[in-house]
Amino acid sequence: MNCNFFCKHCGSSAGRKTFPGQLSTVEIIRVFREIGRDFYPKNIMIAVTGGEPLVRKDLFEVMKYASHLGFYWGMVTNGYLVNPDVVRKMKETGMNTISISIDGIGQTHDSFRNMKKAYDHAISAVRLLVAARFLKTVQITTVVHRGNISQLEEMYRIFSGLGIDSWRVINVDPIGRAETNRGLLLKGSQFKYLLDFIQIRSHLRLLRISRVTV
Repeated sequence: MNCNFFCKHCGSSAGRKTFPGQLSTVEIIRVFREIGRDFYPKNIMIAVTGGEPLVRKDLFEVMKYASHLGFYWGMVTNGYLVNPDVVRKMKETGMNTISISIDGIGQTHDSFRNMKKAYDHAISAVRLLVAARFLKTVQITTVVHRGNISQLEEMYRIFSGLGIDSWRVINVDPIGRAETNRGLLLKGSQFKYLLDFIQIRSHLRLLRISRVTV
């Protein structure tokens, strides 16, 4: 639940504070060990999300242990804390996939995520991870809302040139902070535009659009 951002739409209502009741390092390792004992780890993909996973000091310690047991794992991140040292740790701990959240161009993304330079950091993270060439999938995830739907074409153009494997496009779910920010929710005509955009752009095959959540 802990996060370095305070996003307007966050379904988990995560934010910049310490939430009580988080599992400890020892507890997480014990859970992985128990699951690995009862099931076949290589058939299980662990999706690490939040909040922001990279704010956890023990993230790579526990995921190294999970990888050692045979689990595959991936992460959803805002990308702000990704740097060459973090990329090295991702590789060393056997990370397989990553999805980086980018919800518009420049200030549109920064405003939605309530963090200055969030867009620049996210694009930098994508470029670092694509260049590292160890991940099975480098994905960008975009939450489409009223404030960024006009930028879909520009996002498609920019993302197509980054060398990513897929672009995951989803709409805002009216839960968490989005429940009180209902002005983010797409109108009917905008939703139709989004679906038409996905249909047309998917046929071009410049960039695989992996999913829209309705």
